[in-house]
Amino acid sequence: MFGEWVESNNGVLKMSQYDHITQVYIKKPLSQRWHTLGDGSGVVRRDIYSAFLARCVLGNTHHPSRMEEMWAAQKPTLLQAGWLCHEPAKIEPLGTITV
Repeated sequence: MFGEWVESNNGVLKMSQYDHITQVYIKKPLSQRWHTLGDGSGVVRRDIYSAFLARCVLGNTHHPSRMEEMWAAQKPTLLQAGWLCHEPAKIEPLGTITV
């Protein structure tokens, strides 16, 4: 078995808009493929970040303490894979990033 199936209400959770650091929702156009972290510590691929946030949901609610713990554990892997960048120089209109 690889995992378990858990349903969530994406209309309520708004994964692609949520920032686990600031706990704020910011609406973004679909063309914006990177999420800038609320503390300015870097940018992460939007789809990857949404999947991370979904993994941290319990009972259709975001849990900041769980997110913080899991983020610390996943951060090195995301950096190594190139899905998280510490110093975003510029996010281009089409969603590409130059560091």
